[in-house]
Amino acid sequence: MHEISLMSDIMRIAEEELARHGGHRLTLVRVRYGTLNQIVPDAMRMAFDSFVAGTAPEGACLELAEEPL
Repeated sequence: MHEISLMSDIMRIAEEELARHGGHRLTLVRVRYGTLNQIVPDAMRMAFDSFVAGTAPEGACLELAEEPL
């Protein structure tokens, strides 16, 4: 399940960008991915939920959008 690894990187980048722009709270993460990436949306949501549980961004939303070829 490579979604866990991807979500780990996505959350790291989101936190870096939040700090870089002087943000205080992560409320939304938008992820666009290509069809050929073989992403399983439910696995991405599960990984996201596990990463935010019990942390400052708990309650943040995840938006996933699959881009066509």
